[in-house]
Amino acid sequence: MADEPSGGPASRIAEIEKLLGRLDRERAELIAELGRLRRIKDRETGYDVVLPGLVEDEAPLKDTNPVSLFMSLFQGRNDVYAVRWESARTGKSGFQPACKNEWSRGICRKPFGKCGECEARRSR
Repeated sequence: MADEPSGGPASRIAEIEKLLGRLDRERAELIAELGRLRRIKDRETGYDVVLPGLVEDEAPLKDTNPVSLFMSLFQGRNDVYAVRWESARTGKSGFQPACKNEWSRGICRKPFGKCGECEARRSR
């Protein structure tokens, strides 16, 4: 098999592969920067909040433990929890987020107002 002339298909393939490698590195850097920019601290809780949009982890999914992946996707917040309520009059029951201001004089409007309509509602 004869050597290919300079500038032939083999050199073009090498050139394209080199360019694709550089583009892959640039894309990974941009995705990491985007992820950092989308993460903000919630002023009240101090927890990281991820703004909506494309955020990819550096590790490919095939290397991730499925249980860890599931837990990271459906992780709950430690600063918010539910309180069960039940109506003696109607018998209805349910759950609602706990409120730091619940039954606080001058702040909470219970029993005359609904928690869902309260502007002073704060998570515990």
